[in-house]
Amino acid sequence: MRNVAIVAKQEIGNIANTLVDEAANSLRECTNLVAATNRPSDYVLNCMRQATDSVQLEGHCGKRFHEGAGAYDEVERYCIKSASELFGATHASVQAWRCTNGLLSVTRALAKPGEKVLGLECASGGYYATSTKAHLIGKLYDVATYTVSETTLRLDYDLIRDRARKERPRIIFAGDTSYSRDWNWAAMRDIADEVGAYLVADVSQVAGLIVGNAFSSPVQFADVTLFATYKTFRGPHGCIVLTNSAEIWKAIRSRLYPELQGSVVASTLAGLAATLEEAGTLEYAEYQHRTVDLSRRLAKGVAAQGVEIVTGGTDNHGFIAVVPAECRASAADACGMLSQQGILTNKTPIPFDRRSLLESSGVRIGASFVANLEISNDEIDSIAGCIGRTIRSLH
Repeated sequence: MRNVAIVAKQEIGNIANTLVDEAANSLRECTNLVAATNRPSDYVLNCMRQATDSVQLEGHCGKRFHEGAGAYDEVERYCIKSASELFGATHASVQAWRCTNGLLSVTRALAKPGEKVLGLECASGGYYATSTKAHLIGKLYDVATYTVSETTLRLDYDLIRDRARKERPRIIFAGDTSYSRDWNWAAMRDIADEVGAYLVADVSQVAGLIVGNAFSSPVQFADVTLFATYKTFRGPHGCIVLTNSAEIWKAIRSRLYPELQGSVVASTLAGLAATLEEAGTLEYAEYQHRTVDLSRRLAKGVAAQGVEIVTGGTDNHGFIAVVPAECRASAADACGMLSQQGILTNKTPIPFDRRSLLESSGVRIGASFVANLEISNDEIDSIAGCIGRTIRSLH
């Protein structure tokens, strides 16, 4: 029986190694332009590998339920201190496993079940968790939405104000998942104040750009700012929550643990610590500015092929190319064709989209991953041309 167990274990290991190697190799052969992806640095990955996930980190720093957590208490304290300093906040939490958990904990802390919350509609670039009934937030709270302008496809703060006056929400969610322009955080603060709402900014897409001074920061305007740490922030899959209110911070912490989740993952904490250390460097800021530069160059190159870009360009790491409504093919078809050519993108709805969510009319393109590479402007122009011609071929 012992020999059988050993053989079985070896076979399982070989299968897993083969599958993981094949997956990794398939990605190495592609140009990754999925806007929500990135590659942590070798330093971050090494710190994560060195961490042991066999330690139990249930509870908050200094108040764990299991022995052996002391060293990781220091790692978490370093993350909290670094995040607060980098973003100019007085309080931070780094325990949320994912940003959706963070959003739920924030909503639970600030609003009672059944109260109204207001978020950017999905097709306008908003996140489904704060604008649909699909997420638990939408099942526990009364979710209303605002949209971009039908004429400019940009945020119109007068329209948002009118919507807030009508809905009178407890929370207004700002930030997005695919809007390619900057936000007027001061205007959002003014709207929230007028209707007596909390302002929560989800900057998952642009957090790294904010630290690198390549995008505006909501931290001094929002009651809460939070973000996923694996996108432009270039870290592990986690979440950081920031606030300048001790009362709000305490409420969020108690919602995260013990209400929504248990033990923190040690390797994630280690990766966050390394990422936060990198985020204070000149190299990191240069990387973020390079990301925006490459994104704009890609957008310009795709547009040069006669393809419409939503809002005509971008202020951040990504943009959306449009598959016209008169085409029989959809963005899903375009993304599939690009994938066959080794270019990874993702389909997404455009404002006031006529197609279904699974088909969509937008091809979203981002530069966060390729900005890590030694890639020339000529190569970027060639990739943009390929994307533009592929979308044009669908006409």
